[in-house]
Amino acid sequence: SGDSEINRQREWFRQTRQHNTLTLDGANIEKADSKCLDFTTSENLDLLCVENPSYDNLSHRRTIHFPRKEFFVIIDEALGKRGGNVELNYHLLECEPKVDSSKHSITTRFADKNNIHLQVWGAKRMRMQCDTGRVARLYRQYNERPSFRFSVEKEASAAVRFVTLIVPFEGDKAPKCGVKLKDNRLKIRSGKERYEIEVTPKTK
Repeated sequence: SGDSEINRQREWFRQTRQHNTLTLDGANIEKADSKCLDFTTSENLDLLCVENPSYDNLSHRRTIHFPRKEFFVIIDEALGKRGGNVELNYHLLECEPKVDSSKHSITTRFADKNNIHLQVWGAKRMRMQCDTGRVARLYRQYNERPSFRFSVEKEASAAVRFVTLIVPFEGDKAPKCGVKLKDNRLKIRSGKERYEIEVTPKTK
């Protein structure tokens, strides 16, 4: 229940693109029926892979790697026959991050020196857009926050893949990061750490 203004705010916050996930043509997902494809945990690696048929003829598969509990590698794949503009959406806390559009990276600059570096790799034609989002913690009140969209035009029957590194660090200078794909394996560099993973994990 609520007046028309409250309902408009609720609809805005309910939009799929206002969450940290993948969208097609900016539309809300059409179906929620996610399946866990893989889940493993050990001292060296925690891994979770989930797939959802978000749109007609397009599924979103997300695989999260947490190597040595030090940083996150997130692989988002848009799979299926449907084409369109595929967007990967990320939203931060209220802050003024350092943004490098040429490297598709975002780095927070909090006063307590507890920061994160987020960087996305995708197709060469990938575009990065900075926007103003919202976060609400009290009824009828919200604060603005930085939001980012990384988008690729998907051709019918082709797959689109994004690779995101989220690296927590202490201080003012983010570690240098890199991603290389070779023979269906990703080579990850985060500061002095090196890590190699399969692009698509086994499914159960």
